Amino acid sequence: MSVLTNPSSYSPREVLLLVQLLHTHTILDPQGITSASDETIQKVLNEWKNHASVKMEQRVIKVNTRLQLKELYENLLKKYEVDSTVDLANIIFYSRLEELENKIQDYKKEFQETLEEQ
Repeated sequence: MSVLTNPSSYSPREVLLLVQLLHTHTILDPQGITSASDETIQKVLNEWKNHASVKMEQRVIKVNTRLQLKELYENLLKKYEVDSTVDLANIIFYSRLEELENKIQDYKKEFQETLEEQ
């Protein structure tokens, strides 16, 4: 498995965005990537790579082809032990939500410590 198609190479935010884009373009399973038009695949890839959240992290997503996208998608399905974009989105959504909740708790703790120092 190459770095490009390894799910661990991507943050939960990046994966959630990709899955949302796949769903928006009605790519609901691996066959959907195979049968989607070249235009649709390029649109998904361009929207993913150029999204503000990816730009904010100053990340460069290097997935460029249908084959790479399909391999990444299949690896994500395998990693999370699901069969569809919807099931994957649900798992990733709750993972991302947990990540954000943890960050909020960390910020609250940091804020409280700062207040106590003064």
